[in-house]
Amino acid sequence: NDAVMAGEIFGPILPIIPVRNADEAIEFINSKPNLDHPLAAYCFSTNSRVINEVETYTRSGSFMSNDCVLHVGMKGHPFGGVGTSGIGKYLGKFSFEAFTHQRGVLHKNQSEIFNNLMRYPPYNSSK
Repeated sequence: NDAVMAGEIFGPILPIIPVRNADEAIEFINSKPNLDHPLAAYCFSTNSRVINEVETYTRSGSFMSNDCVLHVGMKGHPFGGVGTSGIGKYLGKFSFEAFTHQRGVLHKNQSEIFNNLMRYPPYNSSK
């Protein structure tokens, strides 16, 4: 119930929330409607089933098990949020793609009359 948990945390603060089981952790993460989805979620466990459940049943910009913050500096690993925590993925090629508009372009040769005859009406036996 600390005030720091009322909004998104930017800074050198990593709240440690002890829980009894994976279900309680998932419920806690998903019960924060004012926070939308966390920028990152971390799960510390020796049980791979617990890690998979937390990853599967929560939504966050990034997810990491048994470590924290390391994913931000990994080459080729996208970093970014979900919803109010940010839109898109950034770092390296992901930054380039996030701020680049990929436009579909199709060039058709005007002399392709056969294709035009098949495409446009009237559709009759003479065509």
